[in-house]
Order: sequence, then C-alpha cells, then structure tokens
Amino acid sequence: MGQTTQQISARKTKLSTIKQTSQRLQGHVDRLNDKSYLEKLIRSKYYYSKSGETIYSLPYEKSSDVTAK
Repeated sequence: MGQTTQQISARKTKLSTIKQTSQRLQGHVDRLNDKSYLEKLIRSKYYYSKSGETIYSLPYEKSSDVTAK
C-alpha cells in the first residue's frame, strides 16, 4: 500500500512538471507567432539587418536575449 502511494505521488509530481513545461513551450510558440517578436529574435540571434543598416559586434558587448522574460 505504501509503495503504491509513493508511485502515485511521484507520478503527480512528474505530471505537474510536464504541464509546466508544456505551458512554457506553448508561450514560446505564441510569441513566435508574433511578427515583431520574431523580427527581434532573428535580428539578435542571426545578426539580420534591414536594408542599409550595418551591424557591429563588439567583443566586450554581450548580445541581449529577446527570448528571456
């Protein structure tokens, strides 16, 4: 009986963790569907520039992470 209770508790904990991960990933998918967020992500991660724009990468400068919230 005690082993079954432990298994149920472990499964509930695992389910809770999986639900949190799923919510986080769904939030990321939602942000990827936002055009302005996607532009910021592409520009920061891949150094993509607009026409006529020049990007300089300085060695001491740490790029901002637009995915962090």
